[in-house]
Amino acid sequence: MGGAPPATATRSTFRPELHGVRGLAIALVVVFHVFGHGRVSGGIDAFLAVSGFLMTLSLARQVEAGTLTLWGYLARLARRLLPAALMVLATVAVVGYFWTPSSQRAQLLREIRAVALYRENWELVDSQLDYAAAGPGTSPLQHFWSLSVQGQFYLLWFVLVVVATWVGARLLGWQARRSVFVAVALATVASFVFHQGWAAQDQQVAYFHTGSRIWELGLGGLVALLLPGLRLSTAVRIPIGWLGVALLVSCGFFLDGGALFPGPWALWPVGGVLLVLAAGTTGHRWAADRMLQAAPLKFLADISYAWYVWHWPLLIFTLLRTGQESADLRIAAFVVVTSVLLAWGTTRLVEEPFVRGFSRRTAATLVVGVTGVAVVAGGATWALGVVERHRHEALLEASRPSPDHPGAAVLGEGWTGELTPADVVPDVAVAGGDLPEVYGEGDCINTHRDVPSSADPRLCYLGDPDGDQTIMVLGGSHVTQWLPALEILADQHHWRLVLSEKGGCQFIDRPEPGSSDPPQQESCYQYNENLWPLIEDEQPDYVFTIGTTSRPTTGESTPDGFVALWDRLDQLGIPVLGMRDSTRLEESVPECLERTDMDARACGQERTWRMAEQSPILSVPDLPGNVRPMDVSESICAPDWCPAVVGNVMVYRDTSHITATYMRTLAPAVEDELRRVAPELF
Repeated sequence: MGGAPPATATRSTFRPELHGVRGLAIALVVVFHVFGHGRVSGGIDAFLAVSGFLMTLSLARQVEAGTLTLWGYLARLARRLLPAALMVLATVAVVGYFWTPSSQRAQLLREIRAVALYRENWELVDSQLDYAAAGPGTSPLQHFWSLSVQGQFYLLWFVLVVVATWVGARLLGWQARRSVFVAVALATVASFVFHQGWAAQDQQVAYFHTGSRIWELGLGGLVALLLPGLRLSTAVRIPIGWLGVALLVSCGFFLDGGALFPGPWALWPVGGVLLVLAAGTTGHRWAADRMLQAAPLKFLADISYAWYVWHWPLLIFTLLRTGQESADLRIAAFVVVTSVLLAWGTTRLVEEPFVRGFSRRTAATLVVGVTGVAVVAGGATWALGVVERHRHEALLEASRPSPDHPGAAVLGEGWTGELTPADVVPDVAVAGGDLPEVYGEGDCINTHRDVPSSADPRLCYLGDPDGDQTIMVLGGSHVTQWLPALEILADQHHWRLVLSEKGGCQFIDRPEPGSSDPPQQESCYQYNENLWPLIEDEQPDYVFTIGTTSRPTTGESTPDGFVALWDRLDQLGIPVLGMRDSTRLEESVPECLERTDMDARACGQERTWRMAEQSPILSVPDLPGNVRPMDVSESICAPDWCPAVVGNVMVYRDTSHITATYMRTLAPAVEDELRRVAPELF
């Protein structure tokens, strides 16, 4: 810029090359969200570095000038962040009420509240949600996680700068900028070390964790404090500027950011931004900063915040309405163009007028901001309470035996009754939560995440604690889903049930090289190995597990890894009750039923689509002699079709798990099978 020494990066408050980086970063984010199928562009990491740069520089200048105040600081943040965010939240709340499946409304309300309170990253962690690729079942608000991290950073950074300045001046006699630099450097290093520890334990949590992300913002802050003293020749600044742009643009094509960020590889996009900042504004016709000052990038930078908050919910709702799993060119064009128009309108008609109108009215800004947040968060909390009460009442109603809801009985050979027309139970809005009670009460359910702590099995004791017959129930959720039937029988026949589950983990041995067994996480194999001391200690009369597995692409099989563990049980003299697995459907049943006006046949599928003609366990060569194959599929599916509703009871709560309500109606069929294969239990 004019007046800046040619060999020094510009010190101007407004940095046009940095503004251009914003435009480039938001374009990358949107393009990868629309076309990337879940790949991470690195644009978010670039935004975090830019935010750290600008906020650290602003705070340092204000403490040096003695103008920094808490209320003024919060008011500036509110003017910049809240208008567009609250507008999007209100829109998502209204559109979501009418368009999203009723089964997703509770989670949507939780996220609306979390976004309003700047804790969406923690909501995603608490809900165990992945940062998934765009799809009709994806949260329309998950992209707010990064803004929540930034909001938490802004509060933390204010405290850090104020405390560091006070300590440096009072105890060490340092100037403010030196104190701030040391504090930012320590926080940055601590965050990077913290991330390395978290990533080794749980990469999914580390991805969203504020503590893991601070170093990206802190690195931008360090560069902001160092840059005034940096002197580089134009011959150096031009190539490093282009290198920075190349790193930022290429990141998403070469790195799997979801698995690698915010670890050391995040230096690829963050370093790209920092190189552009170090290059500064050269004014040279062939420099990257000239490209970054181009009108299209400047326009995108001007609307970058509003574009970011609008594009994702628009994409998700569009996919939801069209029924497509991902965006084709037509949808992509619609989402990009419409979100740009919404962003431009929000920036020009909402954000800028609000900033101008309240620029010198600190108290009024805070009152309006707090009121807006309170209305949105409070409204979401109230609505969530209504939804949760309905959920509790609907599940309680579904749990009560009813002659109008015979469920599996209508598929039995002895059914001679007449099915009375009645509302299907459980209600589609709550069916996804129709789980075995142990999920809400027991501490024996290990997370599905591939973290070391999930490899330590825990036990729950159910049924009759004094029962003289013990059945150990082992495996993942496809085994635990049978508990409602098993608990009924255990109470009737005085059995003792011992459960241990790791989500997404089958009771399977580590495969041999070249095996076609369904792959499991490393923690799953370790978990299964760690079960053996518990099995030997419990000495159960039987182990209940699945005898086949139904996979989305390969159909039904009995993996070699199942047989290997059954053989180990045989050596201990423990019989195995191998239940045939439930099949897998194309679409979540509650959502399909809601979409098709309760068309049970349309939401089912042909019986042999993913199920074998005969249970594969019966064809296993050299099946260990302790294995007792069980099969109640005739009480779940008709001879040619697996319907979504049987006997006025919804069969599946998602694409593969049986509802607890239907499972209770399966108890007689399960008992018949147990009497056939394990008469010693009776």
